[in-house]
This record gives sequence, structure tokens and C-alpha cells, in this order.
Amino acid sequence: MPVLLVLDPTSERPLLRWLGSVTARQLRELLEGAERTMRGRKTDPLAAALAAADQLSGLGRSAEAAPAYRALLSRAPSGWPPRPRVEESLAMALQDAGELRSCAEESARAAAAMPPGHSRADLVGTGLACATSADGSAPWRPGALSRLEPLAEDELARGGDDLADDRSGLFELLVDAREARADAAGAKRTAARWLAFLDAEALRAESPRARAALDEQRMLAAIAAGDPERARPALEASERELPGDFEPPSRLATLDRELGRYGESIAASDRALALAHGPRRVRLLRERAETRQRMGDRAGARADLESALGFARTLPPSERPSRDIGLAERSLADLAAATPRRPAGR
Repeated sequence: MPVLLVLDPTSERPLLRWLGSVTARQLRELLEGAERTMRGRKTDPLAAALAAADQLSGLGRSAEAAPAYRALLSRAPSGWPPRPRVEESLAMALQDAGELRSCAEESARAAAAMPPGHSRADLVGTGLACATSADGSAPWRPGALSRLEPLAEDELARGGDDLADDRSGLFELLVDAREARADAAGAKRTAARWLAFLDAEALRAESPRARAALDEQRMLAAIAAGDPERARPALEASERELPGDFEPPSRLATLDRELGRYGESIAASDRALALAHGPRRVRLLRERAETRQRMGDRAGARADLESALGFARTLPPSERPSRDIGLAERSLADLAAATPRRPAGR
């Protein structure tokens, strides 16, 4: 996920942290808002409170930023121009702090009162991400989903100038929401709409690179729609047209693994590894280990996981992919626990 940081030019400390993509208009509004906050924090109490909350968020102190944003919203008038952005910042801080119920419920409440547009779409997306990430037995989750799903559908119907990536993200979250409610048929129908949307966007792409940017989402949508093979022509075209890019063969490896075509998946992984550098190799080796494990090749899976962790140790600390390292370590431990021990004396 992209991260935008706006720094104070004097102290070089973060004034604002923003997670996710932005349109050109949103970026301009964020930068102008950060500048107004910085200039007004000595004379305007609301600007000062917003600057303090944004700085907590920028420093990654989300558990402290969330109540600061909440207190600010309780003081600000309903027509306060930064309110939509602050509502979004509050939701992101709650999500980052792991307060999933508050994130989902506050997002639903605030989005219902907002006019259609980028801010409401982003807020609904954050709320859905929190609700679908929560434990399936959480009693509050069905209610939050029932409030958020119609708002997401309304944003998708609106059209407008939202980024294709943002609209695709809303489709994906709606699929997740329907799966969370055990609505398999609804999830599949939504995935089919998602795939049709992405196919149409791909036809409008102005270059192979722009079209390939949609490949992963097209693959995920095709899998969710129950028609994985529909994504193959696009992935194969990207591999032909972008011969130096590791991502197309990496996605083909994922697609073939999902289809149970393990030999083809390993071959595609090998092609991706020949092109990949840095932390990406850790993910590719971990994913190849998953394929080998599904094949029943425990020794090969173990070798790939050990290679992934060994390579990760050669990377500078700032480049080590903590998520992939953690997943590889857990997979290696699971393999060790599942390996039968030989009886003593043999």
C-alpha cells in the first residue's frame, strides 16, 4: 500500500501520513490542507488540534492519534472543510491501531452522512476492510457489513473520476464482505461484475505497462468468480510484452497453483525468480514453497523456505519484508511439527 508523508520543513517531522492511493485532486487537497494546518496551528485552535493529531499519525502512534481525531471532530462545526479528510484519518488510525469494531462502525456512521464522492468511497472501503478483517464470530460484524455494503454499491454506481484501482478495491472488499456473510452466490456475482469492470479498463489502457497494472486484480477477480482461466491470456500477454518484469510469471505461478497445475506453477516461479531482486525474492521463494507443499514435496518446500529466510538475512534491515519472513518462519515450523520422528535406535 502506498504511504504519503508530508514533512514539516523546519523540524522534518511528519505533519501528515496518508495510506493508500490518491487522485490528483485529493493530493492537492491533502497538501493544501497540510499547509493551512501548519500555518494556522499557532492562531487557530482547530488547526492546532489537527496538526497535533496528524503528527501522532505521521509518527505511527495510531492508538493516540485516533482519540485525538475523535475529540477534534466533536469540537468542529458540521461544515468545517477538513471534516471529511479527518473522518478518513480517524478510520485509518483506528484500523492501524487494530480497533476494528470502532473503525467499521464509525466509518459507516460518518459515510452515511457524507455526500457521494472520493472521501465517502475511501471511508466505506476502510470500514469494509476493518469489518471483513474481524473475527467471524464478532457479534457486531453483520450489522456493520449491512450498513457498509449498500454505501459501497452506491459509490460503484456513481461512477465519477475515481481511480480504477480504488473502484477495483471496493469491488474486492464487497466480494470479501459477501464471503464473510457466507453468501457464496452473491460473492461470485460481485466478482463477475468486478472482472467485467477490469476487463473494460484493460481495453482502455494506453500501454502494456498500464494494462499489466490491472493483472493482479484481474487474476483475483477471475479466481473469485470461479473462472480462473479467464485471467490467463492477460498474464501471458504481459509476460511476452514485458520480458524484464518478474510480476507476470509470478502471477501465472499463483494462477497455476490455484488450478492445481503445480509443475507449471514451479516453472513460472523459476522464471520470476530469474528476474526478481531484493525483498521480492523472499516472497517468491515462500510462494514456491507453498506450491511444493501442495505437491507433497516437503523436502523441496523446506529448502525453499530456508532459502527465503537465508536470503532475507542478507538484506539491509530496512528492506527485510517482515510479513513474508514471518509467514516463512511459521510455514517452516509447521513443516517441522508435521514431520514424523524416527523411532530411537533406527
